[in-house]
This record gives sequence, C-alpha cells and structure tokens, in this order.
Amino acid sequence: IRRPDGIPIVTAAGIENRDPEVFNHFIWDTTEWVAERWGTEIVATPGAHVPYLTHPKELAEQLRALLH
Repeated sequence: IRRPDGIPIVTAAGIENRDPEVFNHFIWDTTEWVAERWGTEIVATPGAHVPYLTHPKELAEQLRALLH
C-alpha cells in the first residue's frame, strides 16, 4: 500500500516478539494494530526489538528485497 504521495508503507516487527509470552510482545501487538488500520501485512523481521544489532545481515537482505 502507498500513501497518497506515493511513498510505500511497510509495517514490520521482530518475529521473536510474536509470542504472547515474551516481554516485548506489545511491539508485535502495536504493529498488528497499525497494519490493520493501514490495510497492510506485517513484515516479520529477524530477531526482536533491535534486529539491526542482532541480525544485521539478515535484516539488510530483507529490507533490500522490500525496497526494490
């Protein structure tokens, strides 16, 4: 989906936050709430809260694919 000015919208959250039992699950819940309102799907990134620190290569590959 794109904003009216043509900029694409991507909602993303760390896959490790998807589990309702983890401390940072609220991040997944918040992303899910935003995605529902914008009519987008959640892109599950590797890791949890800071994938650019914990999984930089995997995140870069995923972002590269999303942006092309």
